[in-house]
Amino acid sequence: MIYQVQKLVLFIGIFTTNLSFAQGYKVETDKGVKYISDPMVCNGRYWTEANGKQMMNEFSQLWTDAKSWKKRAKTIKNNIQNGMQWDKISQYNSQINVIKHSKKIMDGYSVENIALESFPGFFVTGNLYRPLKKQKMYPAILSPHGHLKDKRFTDYVQLRSAYLASKGAIVFAYDMVGYGESKQVRHKMPISLLIQTWNSKRVLDYLLSLSEVDPQRIGMTGGSGGGTQTFILTALDQRIKVSVPVVQVSAHFFGGCVCESGMPIHKTDNFQTNNVEIAALAAPRPMLLISNGDDWTRNTPEVEFPYIQKVYGALGKSHHVENIHLAEEKHDYGYSKRLAAYHFFSKHLNLENTKPFKKDSIDETFIKILPFEKLKVFTPENPRPPTELKNEVGEKLGERGKEFGTVTSRKRRCGWFDGVLVKQTIKISGINGIALTKLDVLDELEEIKICIAYDLNGEKIDYLPASADQQYKVKPIYKTFEGWKTTTCGIKKFSELPEKAQNYINFIESFIETKVSTISTSPERKDTILIEDPFKY
Repeated sequence: MIYQVQKLVLFIGIFTTNLSFAQGYKVETDKGVKYISDPMVCNGRYWTEANGKQMMNEFSQLWTDAKSWKKRAKTIKNNIQNGMQWDKISQYNSQINVIKHSKKIMDGYSVENIALESFPGFFVTGNLYRPLKKQKMYPAILSPHGHLKDKRFTDYVQLRSAYLASKGAIVFAYDMVGYGESKQVRHKMPISLLIQTWNSKRVLDYLLSLSEVDPQRIGMTGGSGGGTQTFILTALDQRIKVSVPVVQVSAHFFGGCVCESGMPIHKTDNFQTNNVEIAALAAPRPMLLISNGDDWTRNTPEVEFPYIQKVYGALGKSHHVENIHLAEEKHDYGYSKRLAAYHFFSKHLNLENTKPFKKDSIDETFIKILPFEKLKVFTPENPRPPTELKNEVGEKLGERGKEFGTVTSRKRRCGWFDGVLVKQTIKISGINGIALTKLDVLDELEEIKICIAYDLNGEKIDYLPASADQQYKVKPIYKTFEGWKTTTCGIKKFSELPEKAQNYINFIESFIETKVSTISTSPERKDTILIEDPFKY
């Protein structure tokens, strides 16, 4: 059978079976900290601090001037893309569906709840902060957060997003994959680094699609895991013009989570780099490193920063890189760190001082911290689009079909065959045959349904709307079939299937106007009914 599954599940499933890293990696169970064990993956405290310092000295000997650095920079960037297998996801670089609602007018800025469809079925959720003061063009800032369950809703993220908006920037604060409202997949899975970086890239795509955003004034900042996202996307995408990675750039620490270092972006058989060199790929674009004395950035003034300074110096832009080191502070994005970031963005993005801004202090008291209920994108009034059966039938389909992620063990979302979506996909893609798998999963059901149309605001339609807002509103209209209530398991000829099963399949063929080429009747490869050779063309 083909049954309706949330598109994300199909996407992730294809990904994990096609990517080479899916084999030979060890991922711990949900109860422990997940990590990936592979000789080419540099995870966590991969080196000692002494080793990190030594490696920076060795890296420094590999280039001498702008020309030789650019050659090494190209190698580093290519290794990131290859190690992340960036080409596997870049095919989903299509128009972004946007959901936006609940605009709130604050003191000098507004806040909207927003979701972007990053790839089919997966939404990046967040909040869009806008200045109220009218300008011809605005700078824009990406604001990813670090590791905390609902960190997008915390004071840290709200304060910096709201303050920067009050100073004239459009700011997008968004959830990491598996956090906040982006819990369609787990955070700690092998491809988190890829998915998360892609999500950040799609946020950037969206911001640049706004006619009022100045493409020459794009900034990005985040702390901890958000700091990693900041320097990685800046390394990969020249459209980020100013970056402020906070408490994360380290010579010896490669990031403690799979979303930072779970894929082989730092090492190959004949190549080695670290996060300092990746951060240095920002050069000659302005970058501020913010470090402290309580974590892996404690040596930044003596180890990491001098190396990055050398890179900027070779490119003739030593004044474009700075380091603020707060030796007495801890691992956070607190007041002092925000003060430094505000000054840097004000300087390099030409922000307007719409609120009092003093050299050694800032006034954030005008900012009202909103409860998470006010910032959520998906609510009872604005639900996610229904893509599965959330009832006993859906549970039965999933259990009988063993619909659990091979890597994540995540329960997949199952429902009735969506004839409208399949038919539309066939027409768009030029498909001339489909494989109907797991027919046996339907054997025990009293009745079986097929979606033959949608209801959109009381109107019957025979297509999936292009708008994400409308997609959320559609309700399936079903045609009901009597179940066959007998086993199809192991049947190898179409003529031997129960008559009601044949009727079900014949209707699908007629409705989608395409041949059913193959039918499977068990998990075993041998239990396949080959109606038409799919390779004859």
